[in-house]
Amino acid sequence: MYSRIFSLLVLLASHQILSSQSELNLHSSLKFEEMYVSILEIRDTLTRYSPNVETLDVLQEEEWEEIYFPNRSIEEGFPGIYYERFAMIIHSEFTVDEAGVYKFTLSSDDGSVIWIDDQEVVNNDGIHKMTTKENTIFLDSGDHHMKLFYFQLWPDKLGLILETAFLGKKEVVASLPGSLNIHFDSNVSELNEELKKNIDTWIKALDKQSAIHLKIIGHTDNIGSETKNKQLGMHRANATRKYIEENYANLNLSFSTASRGYTQPITSNEDGKGRSQNRRVEIVASK
Repeated sequence: MYSRIFSLLVLLASHQILSSQSELNLHSSLKFEEMYVSILEIRDTLTRYSPNVETLDVLQEEEWEEIYFPNRSIEEGFPGIYYERFAMIIHSEFTVDEAGVYKFTLSSDDGSVIWIDDQEVVNNDGIHKMTTKENTIFLDSGDHHMKLFYFQLWPDKLGLILETAFLGKKEVVASLPGSLNIHFDSNVSELNEELKKNIDTWIKALDKQSAIHLKIIGHTDNIGSETKNKQLGMHRANATRKYIEENYANLNLSFSTASRGYTQPITSNEDGKGRSQNRRVEIVASK
């Protein structure tokens, strides 16, 4: 009996580890080593990054495995960090196995900036609500260094998410269309005729001879609970995937789908116009 219980516990632990690894891979195509986090003391006068930030007093140090903290209340905070106003500098090393173009997506409330090998890649700085910005960079194979700055000034909400994606070799990426965003009505996941036409136009720009992977990500506005919006974002992503699979079976396409719910708005959710832009599905092609 005890051996069966022990075996069950081992299986449960293995499943938890695999699930954790799967979640990590979902958010990052690059494998970062341990992330060293320095929490810095700031004053109200800090509204964006400057080199002087590096000289601020260190309040505490932490180590993270990934940076995926969707927008949350200041009371929930980051793991082990309970300050209302602070800045942080994060350093990590990573190895690129395949040279090519990588996309870095940085979401934060308030500001954030990321550098790769001392080159600024994404600037999402300033005082703002949860906002997402992204950029691409060509990385050679080998070892690289990442530095990330983040600060939290207003004591109500905070959040920080870093995601990476491999888009392909440089010459291949140049031949791919840019990502497509299609927008949905409130609480709707079905594709209307206009959205289908947008997808059709975008699909025509794909290389018909090559194998192409489509990453389909569902997003929502901030109306409703986190769980409901995560489900709604996935319904939107799956509906988009189903339409493409059924209408473009002749193409050599593979798919992955995900939902970010309301954690990655591209503009403010404070009014109807902003919310309409955040209710979207993003489709990204890579080879």
